[in-house]
Amino acid sequence: MYIVDKQIKELCSQNKLIIENYNPNNVGAVSYDLTINHIVLFDEESKSFKNNESCSLYPNKTVFVCTSETLSIPNNFIGIITEKTSVMREGLLVSAPNYQPGICSKCFIRVTNISEHIITIEKGKKIAQILFDTLIEEPDLPYDKRLDSSFNKEFEYLGYGKYKNEYSKEIKKLNKIKEDIESKVQSIYSNVLVFMGIIATIFTIITINFEAFKDKILSPKGVLSLNLTLAFITSFLAGVITLFIGKKRKWYFYVIYFLLVLSLFIINLIIVQ
Repeated sequence: MYIVDKQIKELCSQNKLIIENYNPNNVGAVSYDLTINHIVLFDEESKSFKNNESCSLYPNKTVFVCTSETLSIPNNFIGIITEKTSVMREGLLVSAPNYQPGICSKCFIRVTNISEHIITIEKGKKIAQILFDTLIEEPDLPYDKRLDSSFNKEFEYLGYGKYKNEYSKEIKKLNKIKEDIESKVQSIYSNVLVFMGIIATIFTIITINFEAFKDKILSPKGVLSLNLTLAFITSFLAGVITLFIGKKRKWYFYVIYFLLVLSLFIINLIIVQ
């Protein structure tokens, strides 16, 4: 059963529920409005998390925010964080875990911009509300007594906490799948470009040969030289495309390939002479 405003105020005055930065003006009928203390952002240069007082959140981007309030949930309570109507209508999707009996921690709330415009969030903003529900009885093992209580006393963002190794393996799998997909996309893109180049070359060779033999513009030797030149240029460009955006191959594949291309160039030089 959720407790009401007067019970929230009474328990907070006893240094329970909210033990730091409690503001009685934030108490609602059956909830308490949590405010942002800072936004947790990942810094690419230092490869670490940094705290900012404000953030321009772009569409479809997600950040974690840390609340000003520190929770201390008694063993016969559970804290349930929900969205505020005003925040939801602004275009922000807010989600957070249930804060279990026995935990003492800041709240770390995930905020995603699901709108089509940039939304600025900053320190002091009321970002979510927490409701306190009473339990029928106290659990045998409150959160602070569990050996795997990774996020108890989390006053600064801990990332994956004790689950880092487990999550890192899952992330590696996802990254491997992502790399495989990107590799296949590059391979398809490369093959399409090479195929288009070959088609264009074949069309050009047919057209030039037809005109050359029809109007006798070039001698047979000149026609052969022209065809070898077109074949050399096409093969060279196809090799460059494969090298940079195609599927990665063994080094000796490229050596053999470009030796064959070079042979076309050398043969052409011999014919011209």
